[in-house]
Amino acid sequence: MKSHKLSTTDLTVSSVVLGLMRIKTMSDAEIGTLYAAARDVGINMIDHADIYGGERHLCERRFGEAVTLSAAERDSLVIQTKTGIRKGYFDFSKEHILASVDGSLKALNTDYIDILLLHRPDSLVEPEEVAAAFDALEASGKVRHFGVSNQTPGQIDLLKTAVKQKLVANQVLGLNRLVLAEALGLAERCGLDLEKTLDVLKSGPASSQVMFTKGARMIAGDFTPEARLAQHAKDVGLILEMGAACGANLPVSKLHRALLSQLIE
Repeated sequence: MKSHKLSTTDLTVSSVVLGLMRIKTMSDAEIGTLYAAARDVGINMIDHADIYGGERHLCERRFGEAVTLSAAERDSLVIQTKTGIRKGYFDFSKEHILASVDGSLKALNTDYIDILLLHRPDSLVEPEEVAAAFDALEASGKVRHFGVSNQTPGQIDLLKTAVKQKLVANQVLGLNRLVLAEALGLAERCGLDLEKTLDVLKSGPASSQVMFTKGARMIAGDFTPEARLAQHAKDVGLILEMGAACGANLPVSKLHRALLSQLIE
């Protein structure tokens, strides 16, 4: 497993992160096996959010219940979680951020969070509220590093007018839907049974939730949009901006943006 230093931090993180959004119905043993398998291949970073599981802190709590971390194991693990989404609206107020972090710490059974991300952009954000929360969390030692998710450079610059901490990460949406559609298209051209192909993909190491929620609809040719395509196009544009900034060529993302542009037009 390749690893790299994260931005200007002292953290060295694996190139693959273990996402724990879908563990609410898993048993303690299943969660423990999943975590152990990830660690065995060199993954040292896990990703949570306070809303994962549909109930506040549910997936964080399930992880904390299923996995007991020794002091040495905790020191070697990078825990990232997110805050800011409430039922029906965003809330980046100081009060909510602080309460959310306390809930995450209790649920995860840990004394500190390595990286706290603001979960998606809030058009009504007050940077001073975020800054006050980050200052308090940093001073208390509850959070060591801060970042955002799915935010444009302009939105990040707005936060920086008040936030003094380095924003070390900007987590953006992946392309798993596009990859699944392409895989099923290839299977069809090769004359393979699409339902059996989907079953194989679901059981493999590259399995993702989109295979369970979208796979059957793709096979049926139902591509009715369920998301705001304009916002999705902005997310892909952000990926391309980041790639350009670090000199990375992202041909799949370029195609993805072109396809979204056609749909929006």
